[in-house]
Amino acid sequence: MCASVNQARCEARIQVVVGTAPGVPEFSAAFPALYGRAYQAAFRLTGDRELSEDLAQETLIRAFSRWPTLDVRREGWVVTTAARLAIGDWRKTGRRRAAAVPESSAATDAYAAERVDLARLLTALPRRQRQVAVLRYLSDRSEAEVAEVLGCSVGSVKKHASRAAAALRAAMATEASADMEGT
Repeated sequence: MCASVNQARCEARIQVVVGTAPGVPEFSAAFPALYGRAYQAAFRLTGDRELSEDLAQETLIRAFSRWPTLDVRREGWVVTTAARLAIGDWRKTGRRRAAAVPESSAATDAYAAERVDLARLLTALPRRQRQVAVLRYLSDRSEAEVAEVLGCSVGSVKKHASRAAAALRAAMATEASADMEGT
């Protein structure tokens, strides 16, 4: 329910800004699905519903401003932009938010540290590997869907997904061994 209320607010905000701009009917038809994808990508990285709704709104406002120039891969652009906004938010405010949260409430969310680690590790990946990882694993897309969204072959998606997973595993193993040595 909460997401639909914010989705309606975002739609109303766009309608105020837009008026009768060209491409509005096409954007309006695509809006619900794009909003859902943007919210899903942001939530999987942040774990915060309100922040994810804000990021999804910002993503769709940016999508609308670029709507005529976006091609058939609009959905991939929206997911990638939402993920980048979530990572950017973590970079800007993540450290301050983590410092502002009391330890007792931080302990209640066992996955918060893992989300921060994932966002940090994703930023270290090359662009194409990061795009494939976000679309394939965070958005639960098939290899064929990712290939279509990114405009590349399924083999290329497999290659980048494999390399991204290997890089993430290696980074996590390095951090785990460093943590073991430190304790």
